[in-house]
Amino acid sequence: PNYANTTANLNTLSWSNALAAVSNMNNAASKLCGHSDWRLPNRNELRSLVNYGQSSMAIWLNGIGFSNVQASSYWSSTTYASGTDYAWFVLMSDGRVGGGNKATGARYYVLPVRGGQ
Repeated sequence: PNYANTTANLNTLSWSNALAAVSNMNNAASKLCGHSDWRLPNRNELRSLVNYGQSSMAIWLNGIGFSNVQASSYWSSTTYASGTDYAWFVLMSDGRVGGGNKATGARYYVLPVRGGQ
């Protein structure tokens, strides 16, 4: 997939607000980078950015063409199979994955994608 690389990391959001923010990128008025097919990446897409040979995913990603990637957690669109109140996230400091509680409003960064699935 293609990753948004402009205003993707300005705020941490709850999962529902992350979905809404990405949806808003697709409206006719804003169309991020001229496209209207942005979405939250699934768990596998987000994990594909992890390079365990690096000490910090954020520093590495910022060095290979991404900008403003934070050494913090990023939401995926993938809900936990065993607990639907949780969605997967990837921690861009060390590549760990885990689950954030959607219902209690855990706040993580957003890195929208377009294309593929």
